[in-house]
Amino acid sequence: LGQPSALPGDSNSSATFDGVNDHIVVPHSTTLNATGAVTVELWAKRTKNAQWQVLVGKPGNGQSRLENYAIWFDSSNRLQAYFGNGTTYVSAAWGTAVDTNWHHIAATYDNATARLYVDGVQRAQAASNVALTPNALPLNIGRSNASSYFFGGSVDEVAVYPSALPAAR
Repeated sequence: LGQPSALPGDSNSSATFDGVNDHIVVPHSTTLNATGAVTVELWAKRTKNAQWQVLVGKPGNGQSRLENYAIWFDSSNRLQAYFGNGTTYVSAAWGTAVDTNWHHIAATYDNATARLYVDGVQRAQAASNVALTPNALPLNIGRSNASSYFFGGSVDEVAVYPSALPAAR
């Protein structure tokens, strides 16, 4: 904690994760459950290379169908957003590897369309009829719920909204 912010002049600091065991767990709260729609956003700066890594997930357990919402790096350093109902899921995935600079990442889902934005540009979209289904598990930042898929890098300004924010936001 207490690392330089992603945003110049911002007095709030970021958190850096070593990719081995650093993480943050936010206890379950019904206010973190997504049902009708959700937006998850954060700033991330990747240092760990070519491994599946959880940036943020509720619960972020590696089984996409069980994740209410999550944003991951895959084994090729590409971003994946997942939205699930316990049985199946929808994913919006960007096919380009992300470099090690700071990037603003946002994922939205409104029970019809999943979207993934990187640095304010929509990079992926997927249509689906998966209905978001909440769970009683915690929100994980920097790891999976099973203490695996640790993120290596920095995270700043994590936010979860109970609506699919428009692209302009």
